[in-house]
Amino acid sequence: MTTKDLVIVYGLELRGKSFYARFRVPARYAAVERRREINQSLKTHDRREARRRLEKMREQFNFEWEGKLAVREGRTTPESFHAIAALLEAVSFSYSSSSELAKSPL
Repeated sequence: MTTKDLVIVYGLELRGKSFYARFRVPARYAAVERRREINQSLKTHDRREARRRLEKMREQFNFEWEGKLAVREGRTTPESFHAIAALLEAVSFSYSSSSELAKSPL
């Protein structure tokens, strides 16, 4: 197995000097994701950092897809609400309740 083969196994693709994530969207999420494949720059030249970012990206996509699927199937619960709020914080968005928003300045 060559180094290039290992890159494909891990869902990484080296283009020039930059790494890209390239992986298929699982069939179970076809109802909530129109793309068949995720193909996105990881914005790094370092293989270790690329692998770390790839795993984080996969986790975030899976979490998002699961949330969308839960809403579509009517499986929303307080736990799923808190999970989505945690996801938003992980990607630098914070959740504010409507009462908090009403009190804040425009």
